Amino acid sequence: MFLVSLAAITLAAHAPPIGTVRQDSTALFGFWIAENQSDVIAVARCGVHVCATLVGISQVTGADTPRPTECQRAIATGLTWNAQRTRFEGAIIDPENNKQYRGALTPAGVDRLSLRAWAGSELLNETYRYTRFRGRVLPNCRIERGS
Repeated sequence: MFLVSLAAITLAAHAPPIGTVRQDSTALFGFWIAENQSDVIAVARCGVHVCATLVGISQVTGADTPRPTECQRAIATGLTWNAQRTRFEGAIIDPENNKQYRGALTPAGVDRLSLRAWAGSELLNETYRYTRFRGRVLPNCRIERGS
């Protein structure tokens, strides 16, 4: 009886607060395109954490080649649910300069998410919005949009 009570207490301690919508982290996994249609990220499980990698770039430079130094770079690492289970928090990395910030990846239903990064106060942040990507990412990091 004691073990059953202890198990119930343990489960209750890890449950989300009453009234909180519990998001399933697997709904985040997959490809997402930026609101401005410039970049595609892949969100996946990385060990026990969630991470995001820049996998597709629509902007080209010079002789029609994408920004290759940014492609396949991690942009979010070590993401874990916050205490309220409303967003994933961890490190956000700027692929252009490799600077690291605190940040959050927040699901907004099954087809939308936002990526916020901040230095110091969370009040001073930059937010990027994404929608589910329905196209293909080609081997050269180019984006082929779906119909």
